[in-house]
Amino acid sequence: MLHSTSTATKSYAELGEMNNHLYKQLALTAVDGMGTLFDLGRFHPGHRRLLQLVDTIEPGLSETAAGFVRDRLSHRFTATALTPAADASTFTFAAATTDELRTSATPLLGQLLFREVRLLDRYPQLYHLFEQEKAAEAWTYWNRQNVTAPFNSTCGPKGELGVNPAAPLTRVTVWTAEQCSLGLLHPTEQVAAVAAPRLVPWLVAHLRDRTEEERWNNRSSAQA
Repeated sequence: MLHSTSTATKSYAELGEMNNHLYKQLALTAVDGMGTLFDLGRFHPGHRRLLQLVDTIEPGLSETAAGFVRDRLSHRFTATALTPAADASTFTFAAATTDELRTSATPLLGQLLFREVRLLDRYPQLYHLFEQEKAAEAWTYWNRQNVTAPFNSTCGPKGELGVNPAAPLTRVTVWTAEQCSLGLLHPTEQVAAVAAPRLVPWLVAHLRDRTEEERWNNRSSAQA
């Protein structure tokens, strides 16, 4: 998305957006069935295969992709995990104490706690409160930037399309659809639905396949 020079990428850049089609195309091409269950946990192509996929999507980018990703990940991890006052050139995580992490790597410590909350029997529902907070931040950004259709209106794996219902000029219609032999969706009947400009409560929202999570939360003491 950062280095693409395709016509589509340039068109989105003129509108102040990145070309989000690229990473979806990469994921859908790399993993069979990703269009049915979009799970990045299944995205693990080998080094050579990954470069081939990148070249398939946009020729020429694979030459510097590996070096860029290595340097970018190192930079992003440092910027995300360490506090601004920490010296990235001297800090090491080897044998670091909790107090050291609390002062030098506060963001990383918070992320670790955030992940652990998912597995704690004492707080089986607390994790989703964090998810709701992140969703609110994204929604606030869309509204401040006047983004009507986030993610370039990219059609999702199940045919869904992301819209910002709070955008003042948005007009939304909802349809049921049937899938043809080519895998394309064709509208069949309009549904009398009205988009509400608010976040859906997480208690009734199924944002992911929570099978493994529910299995863990409902496990017996013997399994634990």
